[in-house]
Amino acid sequence: MWRVIWFFLGVSRLSITGASPEWCMQRLAKARIAFHFCAKPDDFTAEIWILRRDEARAAQQIRMGGCDCAVLERSGFSAVFDGLWKRPVLLILLAAAITAAILVPKFVFFYEVEGNEAVPSAQILRELQELGVGFGTIWAVDQAAGTEKSDASAHSEAAVADRAAERHVRACGRAGTA
Repeated sequence: MWRVIWFFLGVSRLSITGASPEWCMQRLAKARIAFHFCAKPDDFTAEIWILRRDEARAAQQIRMGGCDCAVLERSGFSAVFDGLWKRPVLLILLAAAITAAILVPKFVFFYEVEGNEAVPSAQILRELQELGVGFGTIWAVDQAAGTEKSDASAHSEAAVADRAAERHVRACGRAGTA
């Protein structure tokens, strides 16, 4: 968990070189400068991770302790995503992708008719097309009922099926009299 928090705050990896890097780490602890992931490559060097905001204070405390300090690496959220501000086209494309991810699911691109027995599926699809429900129709949530309804159709699904059934009966009646 601390790695995630430190990533968002930004971290620096410091190399403390001198006669006694342990004393410098004690000075950092007394100054309440948080450090993490201590490593000791040799007797006169220690490497620690600190928050980037504490970098100047840590360097001052280390120099007061009689050692030298060098920044080996800077990482974290700001170091990883700092280059985005230099690429405005990438930012615009990223914003467009996020917008598309939010808006595209609200549109109907594919639909099929299921569970009908009396009316042919093609007839129901034609009726939906006449009512304006088709490829690219936007869907919204009906606040009062809490159900999803198409903005393009003011009729319920039952009305569409009834209308299709009436036309089917009329078409069958005309075919039987001829």
